[in-house]
Amino acid sequence: MKNLRAMRITLQVEEPEEHTTLLERAASGEASALERLLSPYKFALYALCRNMLGHAEDAEDAVQETYLRAIRALPKFRQDADLYSWLFRIAVNVCLNGKRTRGKTVPLEMATERATFHASPEAETLTRVEIDQALSVLSRRQRAVFLLREREGWSVPEIAAALRCTHRRINNELYQTRRALQAWALAHAEKGKEG
Repeated sequence: MKNLRAMRITLQVEEPEEHTTLLERAASGEASALERLLSPYKFALYALCRNMLGHAEDAEDAVQETYLRAIRALPKFRQDADLYSWLFRIAVNVCLNGKRTRGKTVPLEMATERATFHASPEAETLTRVEIDQALSVLSRRQRAVFLLREREGWSVPEIAAALRCTHRRINNELYQTRRALQAWALAHAEKGKEG
């Protein structure tokens, strides 16, 4: 899977003072500064929310709610903190805490990269469907932990900080998530042998 964390988004600023000034202008509500500060993260936030919630409309709503919460909290943002991690933490919390009106969620765009071999479109679709089915057995929290670890490349301490829990709990949730996915894979393989 593509590691978005490795492609961390950075602002095109010349000096640290310019970054500080941009944050101050954004915190005071200047629209152009807010746009310049937040827009580079829109795609990455949308991808995370889409994978966690499974529906494009819910993901768009979650990104908007993330931006609203970030704008409200921007005056309290620590200048030395990492904006990327801060925004992702807000987005994860929005996805975990938001009450969605849809039924069981299934992330539809989990496998966005093409395989290294040239598979047929049918085979690629089947792989995406299988990944979607596997992730559908997870709770929202398990899906969040799994996606942050495996897709975004976050460390256990970073996930623990974002979800405000212990490292031990994150490790336990990763273990439980992997067991659930292994159980799904075994059941899926047995089902394939029968059919």
